[in-house]
Amino acid sequence: MRPLVVKVHIYRPGGGRSYGLPAACGHLRYMNSPKKEELVTDAASMREQLQDEAAIHAKYMDERPGSQGLFATDPDHPPDQATLQREIAKHQGPVWRLFVSVHEDDAREMGGALMRRQSWEDACRVVLPKMAEEMGIPAGQIRWAAAMHRKEGHPHIHLLIWSQDPGKGFLGRDGLDKSKRAWVSALYAPERERLGEEKSALRAAIGEEFREALGRTTTDEFARRLTGIAASLPGQGRLAYGYMPASVKRQVDEAVDHLLRASPELRAMADRFADIAAEMAKHYSYKAERHEAAREKAMADLRQRLGGALLRAAVAMDERTAWQSVANEVAHAAMGRSEASPTLTAFVREEVSRLAQDPSEKAALDAARRLLTSHEMAERVRDLLENAARRGPADGAAERAARARERLEATVAGRLLGSAEYVRDARRFSVGQMYSGIGRALAATIQQAERDARLAEAQALEEEAQRRRQAAAQLGG
Repeated sequence: MRPLVVKVHIYRPGGGRSYGLPAACGHLRYMNSPKKEELVTDAASMREQLQDEAAIHAKYMDERPGSQGLFATDPDHPPDQATLQREIAKHQGPVWRLFVSVHEDDAREMGGALMRRQSWEDACRVVLPKMAEEMGIPAGQIRWAAAMHRKEGHPHIHLLIWSQDPGKGFLGRDGLDKSKRAWVSALYAPERERLGEEKSALRAAIGEEFREALGRTTTDEFARRLTGIAASLPGQGRLAYGYMPASVKRQVDEAVDHLLRASPELRAMADRFADIAAEMAKHYSYKAERHEAAREKAMADLRQRLGGALLRAAVAMDERTAWQSVANEVAHAAMGRSEASPTLTAFVREEVSRLAQDPSEKAALDAARRLLTSHEMAERVRDLLENAARRGPADGAAERAARARERLEATVAGRLLGSAEYVRDARRFSVGQMYSGIGRALAATIQQAERDARLAEAQALEEEAQRRRQAAAQLGG
């Protein structure tokens, strides 16, 4: 679809032949004139008839072939050309002239409404109050007159705008840009709504697929990326992309792009998402660099949205790694391996033997708490909990640390309880076999806990995906 054409001209009191208020009156007659040749008129005679140059254009607006007649500020009273000309001729402030045009093929592709005057008039009544605000014209003081010309190839309108207060009605570059956006939104509404709905649905689908891909991707390279991100996170503050330092954002962007490239489905959806942004940018401009800038902005928006899920995945993996490290140390102690300290080995074996006499969940949890607060483990656990507390706003730090402690205690309790099952039937084992069995049990329970964590995370992702699908379905309905 081609860009909307918006051309702007200003007439000022005391301006020259093409820029003074007589020219504005001439434009009004021009908008209404049946013959374009009437533009060529002697200025002196125009002044005598109170129809300067601008009067010619005013008449042209209303009478030119294809013109659908004048419409103006008051929807209930058709404007009188001569009255408007006299008002403009006496005005002591600026008068703005706009030419707004669409290509006929695009007008018909959007349903053909822009081939009819009423759609243009409706658009004027939506856009002009916004333009008045940009021009500093108080509500109720904007004056305007327009005519729609159904010219073959490009239906369009001519429009004159001024303020009842001659000291108001100035439009800067920023106001012009905002005004053009308002015209595009009003006139291209069917196409922009269609593209906007597709873009929103794609954004939701990409988010859902991305979170699923996070759970499926187990390559060493991606794990290293997540580990690097987790290690680079600030010591405190919200776990949100927008709050990350530039160095972390770069790491997150690279990891997101890596995952997008690795999945053909994600790559195709992301490309279409960016293409839609470029298509919508084409409604404003022919310039390729603006289209490319829109694509890049769309991808940056996508990276930021997906970056939140990736940050959470990096933190979750970092915490699982920390818990696994603690649990592995317990397992090594139970097996008497050289990397475990003798003190920790004796402590773990004592707790497992005691638990074998009372293999209840409460006893296992008590044993885990004693183990985690022991001299050998306390510092490791404290560092782990402090790290968990820092991953978010300061006012929720204590709650996050408490949840992390509960998960860690439950994880270690499960390992100790599983190990105790081997000790209860010690007659089948030698001492060495018994503690080797403890180690195998601990290793097995570690693996089971990791599977449970992955399952819980997958269930959470599926629930969130289901909510997003329902939201997308409601939007589509």
